[in-house]
Amino acid sequence: MNRRKTLRDIYKEYPYINDASSIYYVEQMEYININKDFYTLLSLYLIETGQVYKFPGGLGELKIRKRKPPMDQQKIDYKRSKEAGKELHFMNMHSNGYYARFKWYKNRISLAQKNTFKFVPVRWAKRSLAKAIKERNTIIRYNDI
Repeated sequence: MNRRKTLRDIYKEYPYINDASSIYYVEQMEYININKDFYTLLSLYLIETGQVYKFPGGLGELKIRKRKPPMDQQKIDYKRSKEAGKELHFMNMHSNGYYARFKWYKNRISLAQKNTFKFVPVRWAKRSLAKAIKERNTIIRYNDI
């Protein structure tokens, strides 16, 4: 079964779930809200600063990577192509031809079958990144590795 893990699934593995006397005990909804707030702040921090976040326990790094694709790999702008009568590509003039993506670097982690894991940011994080690049030119803060 290829079902994604949610915060509800992860809460079931929380070590203090049955120990109400512990100072680390939290209800399920509080646990979910804490995690959502943390990942919201982390996404906004990465977008605004371009810094690298190192996951605890040696689980790799999360950062925003910018790239300038070669001409043959640029996306086709079908609307402008139809109007011009020839194939035109998106040029990303607002970012000098670069685009940026969230990237989880897991090359130095010792985890069995690490290639089966994938980081997919939520929709609002991807759109916040695009908005920051277009409106505030944050692309200059990201590394092009």
